[in-house]
Amino acid sequence: MAAMIKKAEFTQMIDSTLIQTIDDDLVINVGTIKALIPFISQGILERDQLPIILTVLDDATVENRLALHDLLVKANFSDSLSVMHCLKKLLQSLRRFPMDKYSIYSCLGGIGKRHAPMVQAHVSELLEVHPIFDMPEQNIEDDFYLAKLILVLNAASQYPVICSLIPNYILKHYRYLQRAWPSLIPPIKVFIYFT
Repeated sequence: MAAMIKKAEFTQMIDSTLIQTIDDDLVINVGTIKALIPFISQGILERDQLPIILTVLDDATVENRLALHDLLVKANFSDSLSVMHCLKKLLQSLRRFPMDKYSIYSCLGGIGKRHAPMVQAHVSELLEVHPIFDMPEQNIEDDFYLAKLILVLNAASQYPVICSLIPNYILKHYRYLQRAWPSLIPPIKVFIYFT
């Protein structure tokens, strides 16, 4: 047990050191980002560390942005607000770099799978669902809605209770996306019974 605690402390120390490297470097490179991945996946990415790492999403170098997407998929966020902050920054990146769309979608899918209970806390906000009023069906052609939907559907594949929180029209969107992008949308057992 003491060894595990020491390992966790060591991992957090390494995380902080490497994150500080990103903060201090004027030039961020793919190697620095890839060096973070094994440590980030072992520890917890704290909320105050997240803005530092997410600055890479503004980088003009596509390789750095794609490497950060890979890192974010393997990260363990400390809380649901961190997940939402990450989503916000990824959506801003999607607006700025539309050519990164598939990588951003894939990243959000991975985040959804890894942090399903955290995503569940924000399903109504993400899908703009009102508890009393029926809201109009969202446009599946909207890249930003699609990004949030990919996050939610991947979370639902790991945490089926999410399926009870989403509007009925999502089932139609799920079927379409499952056929169009099976690598981005995993099977959801609850939905399979309705198809």
